[in-house]
Amino acid sequence: MKMIEKHYFYPLIIAVFFISFHFYSFYQKSFFQMMNLIKNKKYPTLYEKIQSEQPYYEIWQLSKKNNRVYFIFTDYRDENLDYNSTYFNQKKGSKIKYYLSEVKLNIDYFFYPRLIRTYSLPGIIDYQKNLKLNDYVISDYELDDYWEKINDPSYFYQPKLPNQKDYDRKFVLFYKRLKRLEVSWKQYISVVRHPEKKYYIYQVVN
Repeated sequence: MKMIEKHYFYPLIIAVFFISFHFYSFYQKSFFQMMNLIKNKKYPTLYEKIQSEQPYYEIWQLSKKNNRVYFIFTDYRDENLDYNSTYFNQKKGSKIKYYLSEVKLNIDYFFYPRLIRTYSLPGIIDYQKNLKLNDYVISDYELDDYWEKINDPSYFYQPKLPNQKDYDRKFVLFYKRLKRLEVSWKQYISVVRHPEKKYYIYQVVN
């Protein structure tokens, strides 16, 4: 009986050793990879250097300020629907659509317990009279794209309804009040998940 136990005991030790070595090797490789990425970063502490490779680092930095922050959410594609909430939450017999946004989830996480208001792009354009100096706007849409579109010569000759002209005029007023802040390019990409969707941060400067 003892011989049988020894027979199975040694292979178990060897298996545990190789599993442990595999994970040690993986994390050691990841550690040295991260150290190479951050060695030239100009931050005062090692913690800040490492955190600067976190995809939502700039949102975390912003959460430490007391300035008002708003979020523009434009990605209402079907694959972003929270189907559980949509199925179980009903109002007057119709389903309510809840859209998931990874950026918004991280905003809620970093800013907790502060609540960051969410707007559509047309919604915040109408709300812009309430924006004040040094407020911040986080957007899942690059506002510069629409600015370039409406300033393209070919756009001038496209027929537009009065409401479209009014929207463009308000957008120009909104865009000119903003300064785009840098969101650093992250070199470290996790091997266990998809790349994060880009986000953009703007500061109200007038």
